[in-house]
Amino acid sequence: MTRTLATAALYLGATLALVAGETPRVFAHYMTCFSATPEFYQREIQLARRYGIDGFALNCGEWKKPLPDGSIQDSIYVRNADFLYQAAKETSPDFKLFFSPDFAGKAISEHTDLNLSDMVNRYADHPNQFYHGGKQFLSGYSGRLDQYAGAKEKLRASGRDIVLVPAASLGAPYPVTWSYESALKLLPEGGPLDGLFRFTCDGSVSDLVEVNSLGRRVTLFRDKLYIAGACPAYNSPNLRDFAGMRGYIAMWEGLIRDSADYVEIVTWNDYNEDSILTPYRWRAGGKTQPTDKRYFNRDESFLDVTAYYAEWFKKGVRPAITQDKIYFAYRNRSRELTKIWDEKEKKWDDIRFTRYPYDQIHDDVRDMVYVTAFLTAPGTLEIAQGDQVDRFPLAAGVVHAEAPLRPGFTPQFRLLRNKDMLIDVAGRKEIVSEATATQQNSVQAYHLANRTWMSGAVAGKPTHSFALDDKTLKPGSEPLVIATKSLGDAPYNFRLTYRNSGSTEARLTLYANGAPGAEGEFPQYFPLTLPPTGGEYRTISFFWSTWDANTRFTISSDHSDDAKLAGADYNDFGEATLHSLELIPIEIAKSSPAPEARHPELVAIPGGEFMMGGPGGSLDESPARRIKVSPFALGKFEVTNAEFERFLPAHHSLRDGFSWRDREPVIYVSWTQAAGYCNFLSRENGLVPFYDEKTWQPVPGANGFRLPTEAEWEYAASGRGENRTYPWGNEPPTHNLGNFQLDASMSMSPKRTASVGGGVEVVGDFPEGASRDGVMDLAGNVSEWCNDTFRDYTPGDATDPLSTQTSPYRAIRGGSWGYYNHSQRVRDREYNSPGFGGYIYIGFRVAINADGLAQLSK
Repeated sequence: MTRTLATAALYLGATLALVAGETPRVFAHYMTCFSATPEFYQREIQLARRYGIDGFALNCGEWKKPLPDGSIQDSIYVRNADFLYQAAKETSPDFKLFFSPDFAGKAISEHTDLNLSDMVNRYADHPNQFYHGGKQFLSGYSGRLDQYAGAKEKLRASGRDIVLVPAASLGAPYPVTWSYESALKLLPEGGPLDGLFRFTCDGSVSDLVEVNSLGRRVTLFRDKLYIAGACPAYNSPNLRDFAGMRGYIAMWEGLIRDSADYVEIVTWNDYNEDSILTPYRWRAGGKTQPTDKRYFNRDESFLDVTAYYAEWFKKGVRPAITQDKIYFAYRNRSRELTKIWDEKEKKWDDIRFTRYPYDQIHDDVRDMVYVTAFLTAPGTLEIAQGDQVDRFPLAAGVVHAEAPLRPGFTPQFRLLRNKDMLIDVAGRKEIVSEATATQQNSVQAYHLANRTWMSGAVAGKPTHSFALDDKTLKPGSEPLVIATKSLGDAPYNFRLTYRNSGSTEARLTLYANGAPGAEGEFPQYFPLTLPPTGGEYRTISFFWSTWDANTRFTISSDHSDDAKLAGADYNDFGEATLHSLELIPIEIAKSSPAPEARHPELVAIPGGEFMMGGPGGSLDESPARRIKVSPFALGKFEVTNAEFERFLPAHHSLRDGFSWRDREPVIYVSWTQAAGYCNFLSRENGLVPFYDEKTWQPVPGANGFRLPTEAEWEYAASGRGENRTYPWGNEPPTHNLGNFQLDASMSMSPKRTASVGGGVEVVGDFPEGASRDGVMDLAGNVSEWCNDTFRDYTPGDATDPLSTQTSPYRAIRGGSWGYYNHSQRVRDREYNSPGFGGYIYIGFRVAINADGLAQLSK
């Protein structure tokens, strides 16, 4: 079955300020075990900054080493950290570093006080050391509360007061995810932690999105910091299927809606577990030859998407999509192909029964080819595998598609708009169809047999094109040297057109000189895996950065008789004919900070007539009346927690599991408080407040914000004369149209899940359920206070009716997520006392008359 999956156009607001003077930042978890020179680390910092990453969290598995004679020796981690701090200082004062010591092993945990004290004191005054709220920042991986507590207290006693936000442990069995209770236990009253970090890697995408939300909710409850994790991929020891780019995007969109304080990407460079953000495993520190080419199963696609979401997270505005891009991912073997050749031992293995070096594959792993597209306008995507072509009409924005994986073929990806071919590229791996004693069906390192291959492609014209004159390369061939100039420090979509007439994959290596690095280090490189083409020309595509000092590319078929190099996967193989190399500039996402919103977003509603009420519902919905409505404006969304708390900051303490995110509808709000918020907005925006705050009656001639009348609400929700049953039309409610439980909200069954479900969702999450004018959540989420006192309808036609008759109640309209107005019909009416603010089902949205809207527009 082939499916198209579209990401909803979510309306997510800006993250709240952390503390005075602090801004949201994006870090990458950095495995400091990889030794390099300062110049090499500079290269990595430059690449990170290019894609919106603000710093590294330095993970150290060792630090100080007490020796038997009583002396203390620095480990290699100390030298590497020194070099990283030096590189950051020489690169940018804005690139920040902090430590995340690894308590998973004995080297750190058995000497906690010594190690943490030295880490903190050694770099306390370094300009690139990260501080939060004027205090030095420290994280950690694993580690129990008692370990952190003792070290923190000793640092405080020595004059070093730190902010401690680790991925801490309760010492329990590995839980995969948190429960609310287990996360809360990590933050006891008076405990040592100033917040939590979640090392999001192992688990399904659902697990990882949920645990971030839970961690943010718990830290808000405790008034602590939260560092959300986002993981590009995970292949150790349990292979996880993140659906290509879709899972990574889901983690980002979740943490943005949760308003995490910081983000830590897990990880920058953990090649063993394939959770790496950067594709490069450059050999450094004076090495003269590249090795470990098998680790290059991805390009800079994850970095490019990171730039988009990091920009959104930090600026509070979804960046505009200015260039059509696709990102495609697939594994090059079916989960059912379990027989594999051990080339080193010259024997057959079955990956199901051999623990080392193969991954466990469970039910979440699917044999699919995944594509994510960032589109400036609608287009058509084709995924071709042999004679099977799956076509997907895609909307503009961020959209996803998937097709079943077909062994024996290399997927081809085409993006079309109208009759124009925008992109036409192939994958960099053929999908293995049978168990053969070949290099394609063998692996001699951790977790590589089932890794996901990721590449990207962009639409646009090449700015640099190189004819390669159909040169054929194979082991022993002379390298092909290509002179370059004026490439700049920039990312490009590299496209290599080639022909492979053989029956198996070939591999060449592309080198680029001039990358920042110490003298004697080999150039930057990218292995070119070239699947068979049947004698035809085909184009592979990948994202790769160049440097201003590049003066040449070299494509070679590397070979060495040195056993150490051959054993490290240095030798290339196969034969391919090269036709051309093209470079298309990649546009990295940028946006401007969101302007300060002084009122909720409004939708202008034209005046008109409609039939209000009618038979078929409750008695209070009749009689039907013809109503004229003057032009007005209605809040596009229900008023959110963040918006309401500008007026009543103390309401923040009422946030709970039913409504806790900034962009979720405010609940626990009375009619009087809602009216007071409207007057607050009016004063802020220079309008005449609508309500007399002694009587709560309308002020004659006022043009300020107010609650909508029942007539205005039903007019907008029913389609302005279209007589819709629901805001979206007459089709019965389904769960893609709104956040509601329908009749399930009235269930009396004692069967319940272990965790209580239910609650609001971020406003605007259900665009398919929007009204004719694009007003969101008129059904679902919360029912909404209206301006009118609640009475039976006065018979007869009317213009702009507003009930001000004596009544102990105020009217409420619209379906909620629970039982209140659970029918979701636009005519349905509810009511409650104006001073009552206790329900989890009631919120509100604002309205304003045409005069007030015109005043706002000036």
